[in-house]
Amino acid sequence: MGLPKISEATGRIYIIGGPASGKTHLAGLLSKKLNLKHYDLDDVAHETKYSKKRPYAEREKLLDKICANKSWIIEGSYASEWVRAAFSKSDVIIFLDFPISTIIARLITREFIKRHGSLKDFLVLLKYALTYKQYVRDGGIFKQYQNKVH
Repeated sequence: MGLPKISEATGRIYIIGGPASGKTHLAGLLSKKLNLKHYDLDDVAHETKYSKKRPYAEREKLLDKICANKSWIIEGSYASEWVRAAFSKSDVIIFLDFPISTIIARLITREFIKRHGSLKDFLVLLKYALTYKQYVRDGGIFKQYQNKVH
């Protein structure tokens, strides 16, 4: 299925995908083009980027506040219960799904060339990437919102 026509009228866009799928990049492009505020779910899930995770109740409260806005772009890899508001209030859900070879190449570039990360961090992300599609499609709440997915 192709992407729907996305415009300012689309209002609420949820971009979901595994590590290195291009969520943040696409959200940034759409944010500029459509003049919509972009929210990264990692900033909601963690007290500061990739630090201590917030409790689910606190995450849900912060996300509910974001979702109460008239328009937004939310991006993240999460498909569990605490992101239900983003799924239910989105007008369109864009699922970024690339071949694992593309994801591995992007992870190598991002983790070793751009971030100078560790092998341990790379392997954690790689494991997550290898199981991500099954996690999203078979688990969580994602499948309840298939009518919005493009």
